[in-house]
Amino acid sequence: MKRKRHTPEEIIKKLRAAEEALAGGKTVEEACRLISVSLATYQRWKSQYSGVKKDVLKRLKELEWLPVLDEFTRECLSLEVERSMTSGDVLETLELLVAQRGAPEFIRSDNGPEFVANAVKDWIAEKGFKTLFIGTGWAGNVLPTALKMKKLLDRTMLLNVITLCAAADEAEPP
Repeated sequence: MKRKRHTPEEIIKKLRAAEEALAGGKTVEEACRLISVSLATYQRWKSQYSGVKKDVLKRLKELEWLPVLDEFTRECLSLEVERSMTSGDVLETLELLVAQRGAPEFIRSDNGPEFVANAVKDWIAEKGFKTLFIGTGWAGNVLPTALKMKKLLDRTMLLNVITLCAAADEAEPP
C-alpha cells in the first residue's frame, strides 16, 4: 500500500482529533486507529507539531525563500527567508556572495517574480557574468536539489520558526 503524505494542516487536524479522543477516554492506540496512523507516526507528529496553531502554520507558508547553491559542490551558500523579498534583497545577497567568494563562472536562476527576474538579469548583464536561466519544465539537477533542500528545511526548521513566531507574537504589544 502506498504511503500517503499528509500536509501540515492535515496532520494538525488529525492530532486534534486524536487529542479529543484521548480526552474522551480512549487509549493512544484507539486514537491512532481513529486517525488511521501508526503509533510511531502519531508520536513523531506529536513531537513535531504539538501545540502548532493553523494561523502560525499559515504565516510560515507565507515566507519567501531564496536558496543560493553552488551547483558543483551543492553547498548552500546562502539561505534567506523573509516575509517578503524585493529585488533589492536578492541583489544584496548576490553582491555579498560575490564579494565573499569572487565572481562565479555563471549564474543559473529561475524566472521568479517578473520584477525580481528582470532586476537579476540586468545585474548579471551589468557584472558581465554568464547566465543560465531555468525555463519552465526544466529537468536538471539543481532546481530539484533546491526544492528538496527547501522541503527538508521546512520539516527540520518548522519548530524553530514556530517558536520564533510565537516569541514575536508575545513580544508584540497587544
